[in-house]
Amino acid sequence: MTGTEPVAFVRLTVAREAAIAERWRDALEAAGIEAILEIDDAAYALPGRSPLVGIGVSPMTFVYPISVPLPDRDRAAAVLIDHGWDGAVEGALREPPASTGSTLKAALLALAAAALIFAWRFSAS
Repeated sequence: MTGTEPVAFVRLTVAREAAIAERWRDALEAAGIEAILEIDDAAYALPGRSPLVGIGVSPMTFVYPISVPLPDRDRAAAVLIDHGWDGAVEGALREPPASTGSTLKAALLALAAAALIFAWRFSAS
């Protein structure tokens, strides 16, 4: 045994834009903190669908997780806060948002069906 144990890495944050993720990684490395920048499928990392997709806004394709060594986590957070990070860990243990759009569509469809049945019954008498 060499006496050096492998260092555990923890996910510090998930950036939505590659340029921001690269800027944050560079800031961490400039502060002497090893940082691992990955690219991940947004649908997997950030479950749930944007409500804006229905009006023509395309969904995110990728997100960019940044991981740092566990012993450097607090110092890394301070470095990123100095570079504009809001402290959010997007995509980490997040529950998918409820889809209100589907529920609303189903309710409107049921209401329209009830109105048609009601109108048909009273027009036949």
